[in-house]
Amino acid sequence: MRYSDQELLTLACTLPDVEGRLWYRQQRRRRESYRERLFRLKSNFLFYFRIHETSRTIDPLGALLLERCTIRQEPMDNGRYVFSLEYQQERDHKHYFAVSSLEEYKRWIDAIKTSSYERLKSTFLILQRELVRVKDVQKHKDASPKPARRAPPRPSHPPAFKQQPAKKPKETTESPQVKTEADVGGVLVDIT
Repeated sequence: MRYSDQELLTLACTLPDVEGRLWYRQQRRRRESYRERLFRLKSNFLFYFRIHETSRTIDPLGALLLERCTIRQEPMDNGRYVFSLEYQQERDHKHYFAVSSLEEYKRWIDAIKTSSYERLKSTFLILQRELVRVKDVQKHKDASPKPARRAPPRPSHPPAFKQQPAKKPKETTESPQVKTEADVGGVLVDIT
């Protein structure tokens, strides 16, 4: 895939995934010394810039596409941790990077390793296969016979309540007593 300079510059100026100063040199020339550059990792591109300390500006110098390349640990150089990038099609051309701390070293190596499109594609395929496997296991689990659960029997209709006929009070000559039952709608209710 080809990119125009304007597209790359626009991508280089967006918020990077990782940014920092690294010491950088290429293997093309003999005895080339390290130069401090600002690096921005965005997606699978590693952009590098020249730093102008006096004017506090940066000039874009180039970009490395992080595909089909190998990242290698190199021997320390002048107290700096060094790693290199080597492309499959350019075995005689390496890019060397140096940092002063082990934390920065690990951070850059991890970020570069995980930024490759090939790596993302590989991870996607692994996760896709795992998802298919989990679905198959679930499908077989759902298809296996399960013991039938029986619900308790339901009555065909609600039970009928019988109404008792109202009792007629007895006629007596005795003094009236307090009523302990009341006739409510044809049903006797105890009110004591």
